[in-house]
Amino acid sequence: MDPSSYVRPTRWVHLPEPSALLADRYPVRFPHSPAGAAAAAAALYQSAWTLDAATAARAVQVYIAPDGRAATRSEARQGAAWFRAQLGVDAEAALPPEASILVQPTGVRWKSLDTDNVVVNLNLEVTLLASRQEPVTSASAAVTVHMRWHPALRSGDWLAVRRPADQMPALRYAELGTAEFNQLGWAAVKSAGPG
Repeated sequence: MDPSSYVRPTRWVHLPEPSALLADRYPVRFPHSPAGAAAAAAALYQSAWTLDAATAARAVQVYIAPDGRAATRSEARQGAAWFRAQLGVDAEAALPPEASILVQPTGVRWKSLDTDNVVVNLNLEVTLLASRQEPVTSASAAVTVHMRWHPALRSGDWLAVRRPADQMPALRYAELGTAEFNQLGWAAVKSAGPG
């Protein structure tokens, strides 16, 4: 984006940090709040959108409610194969040592249905790298996920509830720093840390 055309976001949100890591990899135990639900939804996509099908399937076990796990595991594996295809790597082949994927939430919106159910919209940017010798590949998406609070899970945490696609609102991705980003009601995500 041309810096001269940058449009400052009108809304910002800080997504809260988890209070635990599961298996030293998966952020869990987010606050019982709409922002906590949004942070858990972001963690779901950052963990499940991966280049490794087995890792994607494990993320489903962590972040998806039990009745939706079987179908979502299959989708997660297909997603890993799709990301590999963007890099020109066969789904069954060994990954190049430097291959990586970074999923970054740039915008968020949510609607609280009640204190335990929040419909979260995420504006996501995905960066893929096959090796240092290859160019970076970028993709973008806007997704909707219904998060439900489970008080008995991990001393209280959010899980994604699988709902039919026709029950979820259609979304448009908008690049951070554009007028459209603000017009569509996205709040820019502040990074964690000082400041």
